[in-house]
Amino acid sequence: MHIRSIAPVAVALCCALLTGAYMGVDVPDGVTVAITNVSIIDVENGDVLDGRTIIISGENIVAIVESGEFSPPEGASVIDGAGTFAIPGLWDMHVHLANDEPPVDWDLDEPDGPDQGARDTYAPAWLAFGVTGLREMSGGKWSLKMRERIETHEIDGPHYIVGSPILDGAYPIWPGNGIRAVADATQARALVEEFNEQGFDFLKPYALLAPDTYRALLDEAGKAGMEVAGELPLSVSAWEAIDLGQRSIEHLTGIELACSKREAELRGEYAARIASYSEDAPQNEKVILWNRGEWEPIASFDPEKCRKLYDRMRENEVWVTPTLVIQQRISHPEDSNAANGSFLRYITEYDADVNQLIEEFDPARKLQVTYDHRFRSIDALNKARVGILAGSDMQGGFWLHHELKLFVDAGMTPLEALQTATLNPAVFLGRQSELGSIAPGKIADIVLLDENPLEAIEHTRDIHAIVLKGRIYDRRELDRMLAQIEADARAWEASD
Repeated sequence: MHIRSIAPVAVALCCALLTGAYMGVDVPDGVTVAITNVSIIDVENGDVLDGRTIIISGENIVAIVESGEFSPPEGASVIDGAGTFAIPGLWDMHVHLANDEPPVDWDLDEPDGPDQGARDTYAPAWLAFGVTGLREMSGGKWSLKMRERIETHEIDGPHYIVGSPILDGAYPIWPGNGIRAVADATQARALVEEFNEQGFDFLKPYALLAPDTYRALLDEAGKAGMEVAGELPLSVSAWEAIDLGQRSIEHLTGIELACSKREAELRGEYAARIASYSEDAPQNEKVILWNRGEWEPIASFDPEKCRKLYDRMRENEVWVTPTLVIQQRISHPEDSNAANGSFLRYITEYDADVNQLIEEFDPARKLQVTYDHRFRSIDALNKARVGILAGSDMQGGFWLHHELKLFVDAGMTPLEALQTATLNPAVFLGRQSELGSIAPGKIADIVLLDENPLEAIEHTRDIHAIVLKGRIYDRRELDRMLAQIEADARAWEASD
């Protein structure tokens, strides 16, 4: 790929461009980027449009024409895309931009806290792997500040959708670290007002919320025009959550329990145990109860009941973000793709340490059956036309590509897997008029690949260059980012 700036051209050509037409193509003034000779992947139907030129003005695509029909004006940057394939920018719909342990802390109430520099590196890290949009699933004031700094171009970073701090029960699984304990319905309603005023994009519920607290959260969120997306509380049925309007269910939590023949019995046990907790409840016990709700119902799985649940989800436009990659890493740490990638050098040793991940999230070593069941569920969810979003729940950006590969391994076509990270997020966010595909009028978020991802989804990793909001990041710039990220990751370890 070659990028160049067009040298001065004849006065006649300049005049033709100022009138908005050249070589028979109508274009607006102010063309800034042209990607020529590229093959565009139409993620809506799987067509491959060869020999196209994508014309960009500022942050937006203004036209797509056959190459040879348009010559870029003076001052425009030109990318020779010959041999490359253009896909829309990828979205990771389940991230936690910084970790919940030192040296990168949450800074829930400190937007300018001491770890801001580390986050300045984390944000562009995603760009280096073609991820141009993120949905933050546990935000704080620093997240809102980060979103502002990205939007004002103070730092490089993807589009950033920011969820509230995690809202858990009166005695949370993970006390502290940016998680809000919500004791009752009154507090839930007050937090909706607080987080709405602060500017969070949605509310994030968690596993130990009491039923009345959860219902109050959904009710107040509806009044405020805020969406609710997150884990399902153990004491609330997915059937009820769907009817109450939760927009997305993360990790497929609560699905197995809602599909169990023993749902009422098991949920009653879990709810009683949660209601008995006090401030002295051991964290390990809470984690193991949480895990029980994910593996125990599988033994009484009812396929017909689950089919009806999927129908209800589709009808109510409730989406799922399976996050298979983190669950595979916990349940099958021997998997070579998850364990031995050279990409691990771009994250801290804490993030790369699969043993601490297992110890933290699966201390009883019971979740392998859950991952295996959820992997098998992807094909059924897809065939039932339940909306699926790609999300990694992991650091670094590269994990999203492995998530797409797991989707294909589970039965999706490469196109369907690609849609979970492009078209589907745009539809879910209600922004399909500006995101999710490559078309005139949309934001110029584009990933150029060296190979066709419709032939093998692994080709999403073969990144040649990206364009984010009309700005070009060529391979040299992306490699420079990666070198800085690697250096910072090692520096954080040394300072820990």
